[in-house]
Amino acid sequence: MYILILGSNTFTVEGDMGQEYLAFAVSLIGLITVFVMLLNFRSNRIANVYLIFIFAYISIFALIWSSYHLEIQNFISPRSLGVKPLLVFIFPCFYLYFKTLYRNKNIFYSTDLFHFLIPASFLVSLGMYKELVIQSLGIDVFFYVAYSLISLTYLGLSIREWWITFYKSERRTSNDMGHWILIKEWTFFLITIYFILNLRVFLIVYSELFTGKLSALENYIWIAALLWLGVFLKALISPELLFGYAILRKKMTILDIETETEVAVESSLVLDNWNLERDSEITNVQDRKLSAKVIANLERYILVIEKAVLENHVFQNPKYDLQMLAMEVKVPKSHLTYLFKYHSTLFFPEFKNMVQIKDTEKYIAQGFLATSTLEALSLKVGFSSYSPFFVAFKRHTGYSPQDYRLKE
Repeated sequence: MYILILGSNTFTVEGDMGQEYLAFAVSLIGLITVFVMLLNFRSNRIANVYLIFIFAYISIFALIWSSYHLEIQNFISPRSLGVKPLLVFIFPCFYLYFKTLYRNKNIFYSTDLFHFLIPASFLVSLGMYKELVIQSLGIDVFFYVAYSLISLTYLGLSIREWWITFYKSERRTSNDMGHWILIKEWTFFLITIYFILNLRVFLIVYSELFTGKLSALENYIWIAALLWLGVFLKALISPELLFGYAILRKKMTILDIETETEVAVESSLVLDNWNLERDSEITNVQDRKLSAKVIANLERYILVIEKAVLENHVFQNPKYDLQMLAMEVKVPKSHLTYLFKYHSTLFFPEFKNMVQIKDTEKYIAQGFLATSTLEALSLKVGFSSYSPFFVAFKRHTGYSPQDYRLKE
């Protein structure tokens, strides 16, 4: 049994040494997970800044809590750091993680700060509460109720975001179906864990407020420890969660069809025009004959194509056509024709324009227009003149080049 003091209130925590050892193991596994994710942060769209913050906070809290109660150290305690009230910042992080993940972003937006005003206000109110007349109602009641409401609010927002994304819209943020399914399954798992954690909190709040035996939500901490252990272990045994789905494919070895030599593919599926499943029925006899051969090498073909267009920038040659691409990637032209016909939302000319416009956006972001004109940029990315560049740019971005420049 432990005694925890929060303000003027004393909380009793019942437990044994088993949950302390469990929490200590969770902290170590969690810190390892965070370290690996940080190493691959730039390339891993699944591990954005909010998920890393959640994992880091839980791991550090578990380390402080367990090491203190195991008497490994006595100079940092959960009470002295006030980590329990600070835990409310985790709740908006869950929601913002799901929101940014579905939008294929792993960066922080200043507008996201709004969601941290609620937990910040909670902490300020918690401090002021001691000085108010209504303190007689009990700071413990305020802490429990406000904490639960914030958690429930962001749980609802997270579930709503998940539901809208996967069942109420056609939104697709992953670059291929495999990645999309991975995101769906992973976020469902994480939301389920989040829901169970909330259920534990509500049961503790209900029982402790009615019995008067308060624990500052630390009773049955072994349940939370087991849940987080499951999350960290799932991340560790799922390389795509640690490194990103695309990065696993970067090191795939492609068997060259004509020379039977192995080529290390450095690209990855990063374009969203591909359909790994065929949407339309094949009526052409020749296409039926090609179908089995192309499908057997479908993802390999896409990988070498993306290497050519994204890394080698072959489309910066205005005269570059499908025959030249076939020679570049050493894939029969007939196979590429089939690929763009049945497994791409864009035919080759449109695909070429899309890649050229993506290059344009990259150069604009890098400040190319600070020293050059839009006309020069159109030639650099592979258009023969400014006019087709203007049409293609507006079709793919929804903005004219001039408007896009002002927007950026």
